[in-house]
Amino acid sequence: MEKLNTFGDQFDQKLTKLHDEICADMEKWGRETEALVQQGAEIQDAMDALQASKADNDAVWQAAKTCEKIGGEVERLNDKHSSFAEKSDRANNEVFLQIDRLNDAVKELRETAAQNQTAVQQEAATNLENFRVDALHRLNTLGQQTQNLFDAMSEVENTATRRVDWVIRDADQRLRPSLTRESLHTSFFSPKFNAAGAHGLQLELQIFRSDDPPREGDAVGDCAAFLWACKGSNLSYKLHIGNKSATLEKIFNGRVAYGTSRLCFIRDQLNREDNTLRVSVEILESVREVEHVISRQEDSTCELDDSSKPLEGCVLFRRHINNRLLDQVKAQVDIMRSRMTRHVEWRVEQGSMLQKCFPEGEAICSTSFNAAGVEGLQLVFYPSGYHGATNGFCSFFLYAPAGATLRCWLWAGNQRREAHHSFEEHGAYGRTNFCRFDTALDDTTNSVLLALEIEEAHQDMQAKKSHPVVQPGDRRTQAEIEGTLPAAVDSIVKLQRSSGRIASGLSDRKVLPSLWTGKSLGDLSAVSDGLHSFAELNSSGRRPARTLSRSGDTALRLGSSAGTRRCESVPYLQEPPQWSAKLKSSRFAAESC
Repeated sequence: MEKLNTFGDQFDQKLTKLHDEICADMEKWGRETEALVQQGAEIQDAMDALQASKADNDAVWQAAKTCEKIGGEVERLNDKHSSFAEKSDRANNEVFLQIDRLNDAVKELRETAAQNQTAVQQEAATNLENFRVDALHRLNTLGQQTQNLFDAMSEVENTATRRVDWVIRDADQRLRPSLTRESLHTSFFSPKFNAAGAHGLQLELQIFRSDDPPREGDAVGDCAAFLWACKGSNLSYKLHIGNKSATLEKIFNGRVAYGTSRLCFIRDQLNREDNTLRVSVEILESVREVEHVISRQEDSTCELDDSSKPLEGCVLFRRHINNRLLDQVKAQVDIMRSRMTRHVEWRVEQGSMLQKCFPEGEAICSTSFNAAGVEGLQLVFYPSGYHGATNGFCSFFLYAPAGATLRCWLWAGNQRREAHHSFEEHGAYGRTNFCRFDTALDDTTNSVLLALEIEEAHQDMQAKKSHPVVQPGDRRTQAEIEGTLPAAVDSIVKLQRSSGRIASGLSDRKVLPSLWTGKSLGDLSAVSDGLHSFAELNSSGRRPARTLSRSGDTALRLGSSAGTRRCESVPYLQEPPQWSAKLKSSRFAAESC
């Protein structure tokens, strides 16, 4: 197109120049013609004058010659004018011919330009489409890589996250069970989150509506918590609703929920100050399998034979995060330290109100503790005495797990009683008539100091093993099978954990926290009411309310016969101490009074 424009401009310049030259010649010829016409007029006047006067023949003759000369000039000018006209015609013809040629060239150039423009447009459209497809592919790849990077960064960012709290605002208005739905509960879900190397976690809070007639478990609570996790997650976690919690373990084979049964009443866990409810999950241990596809990459620097080339496949990475390692180490250290513990003290405060708050048959229990290599011990104290105790006497027992053998002394104030017993099954051992309560009460501090002093202790541990049944085609050797009985071979391995004797000066004294609970370790069916401080007791004889089961509550009542007193189940309306107690004869208590 630029070439065509340049050629047109040159043609216009030449045509303009030729037109200007012709116009100049025409003006020149016009001026000469006017001059000749004027001379002809003058000659004509002269001739008229000569003819009129006919005076001078010579002048006439000269005028004739001049006319002939002028006629010759006129003819010459006419010839020259004809020549110029012919040149002009030829120039015009050449101009028109060049214009026709230029029109043909312009037309050809236009056709060529249109073809080139179409080709360029098609090529540009093809290149633009290819670029768009490539850019879209790159953007999708970049978006996927960005998402993968975001997920990886999110997992790395939340790897150190151990606990996640879901704070529900305006809980008393928003957390209400639906009365129109057919299901017995209403579910509320938290936003998804990542924690401790696990992704896609989600909390679910279920609130149950009241049933008529009441169902089993209604007395325990009206809400439960669940954790949703993705496939491949192996989690050990603790779910919290307010200050109530439960520890769970689950291998998630798909995106499913796993959680607690009825845990507590939601009205008791609301924060009345800001009207919020906290539902939390604490990841104790997380094991997750992550699959990464490894493609075969050829090394350009060296040639590998087919036998040494890696196969295309995937590699499974097991990400293991243990947030309870410190707690486990502390627990084991506490167990090791407890082997040197021979003396345990528990101070029961508000002693003057104990008999009012805990009538006959109701116990006050300490926190569980370990001592002398025996785990899961607990002190159980009856301020008003156990069932069948003498009026004014208190009862004191030691709860121990199965397999424990203890030779110890029980102290209540300055009163000491010997206790030597082997626990074939978990239960409590002590004295129904331990001592008079007023003798154990320290009036100065208004408290009762309960103590356990262990002289000797050991615990038997049992592990059962079932050998596989012999099947046809079994390739095990005879030594591996260890018998050819048609049924499985059951065996029991007994281990004895003994703390031994502690050298003088190495024994440790353990002081239990001044807290109490109404649930002993043997009350498997009773609802835990947590630990309470003695400041919650008041002079009116009231103590913190506890949620009681509506049915199936039993307690242990001691017989009145001499010798070892065994337990029998009877209906009981208060929180039951459901453990087996084997007590010595009351004559020891009588002798000590």
